[in-house]
Amino acid sequence: MQTYAGSHRPASPEYGAPLHDVESMMPDFYTRPALYQNDRGIDGPSVQAVLRSRYNPEAMVWIYRAVPSGVTEINIGDWVSTSKFHAQGEAESIQGRTRILEMRVRAGDLWTEGNSVNEWGYWPMCGGCTNTNRETEACPNYGITNRWLCLDCCKACCT
Repeated sequence: MQTYAGSHRPASPEYGAPLHDVESMMPDFYTRPALYQNDRGIDGPSVQAVLRSRYNPEAMVWIYRAVPSGVTEINIGDWVSTSKFHAQGEAESIQGRTRILEMRVRAGDLWTEGNSVNEWGYWPMCGGCTNTNRETEACPNYGITNRWLCLDCCKACCT
């Protein structure tokens, strides 16, 4: 795990709503998305990602993360955005040279607390493995029981 992550952790499957079904954290989002927008230029791509993936956890969406220039991957449990513009704004708060990482992920892998349409926790299901031995103890890095990752994938993520 990269050490550049801050202490404030993003929403997760333990508390939050997935990108494909945000209603529990963002009431009325699907009928009044403008309530959750601050800046249409920045928020527009994020709103569209939520609307396009409604009720489809398998929908593929782009995510972006501002990182120090030496970082090469997005980690499980990272803050990410579905707006490249938002990620570029976050890069301004990082000291030194930065870059924006991007990748396509399942809508069901992104979680929100409902406070920003641009900010999501990245919690993917097992990385394609077929292990059914799910983690039952709290993850040492995140302090939650991550029911989405098998024990082996959680250990790989956290070590």
